Amino acid sequence: MNTLRLVLFGFMLVPVACKEYTPKPPSQPRVVAPAEPSGVNSPSPATMELSGPDTDPSVVTIAGMTAPKPIAWTWRKPTMSFRTLQYIIPGKENSSESADLVFSLFSNTDGGSLEDNISRWSMQFADEEGTPATPIVSEMTVDGMPISLVELSGSYRGMGAPFARPGHTQLTAVLEPNDVRLYIRMIGPTAAVDENRDDFMAMLNGFRQND
Repeated sequence: MNTLRLVLFGFMLVPVACKEYTPKPPSQPRVVAPAEPSGVNSPSPATMELSGPDTDPSVVTIAGMTAPKPIAWTWRKPTMSFRTLQYIIPGKENSSESADLVFSLFSNTDGGSLEDNISRWSMQFADEEGTPATPIVSEMTVDGMPISLVELSGSYRGMGAPFARPGHTQLTAVLEPNDVRLYIRMIGPTAAVDENRDDFMAMLNGFRQND
């Protein structure tokens, strides 16, 4: 009996090989790039009528408003989360390059003040000496809505871009119908923007609030 106890006791003392456990490092928080204008969410397109690839190509519909647009401006899937609606604007006789037309819709005062956004846009454009571009700001009224216009030109480096692209222009309109703020930006090579400037202004002048 004693012999059996010693055998069992000896068996219990036999070391057991264990796999070494290495604790996992704490997971790093996912860094999300701030949206333009800055770190806010736009209203869900599902809650409003919105132009798409299968809607009337001569009309843009957004934020309870409609406006005319050239059929040549083609819808494309928004390339960034803050872009509610996006179109490609082809160049015309003097430009083979295209420009982008971007609509960004925000609730109430989300997206920052107009002054803050003008300052941020100005930092994205630089003159030949690398100095931030000076914005050209004007105002207009359409269908009872005040519209702010902001124009910038120079070497353009947008958010996340690896390098600046010379000879670019951004023409921005800021509309504030009801309790939302709508940013409309036409941006691309200066020649392409200039060739489509009249059509851009015609679109703005044609905005109407739906009943």
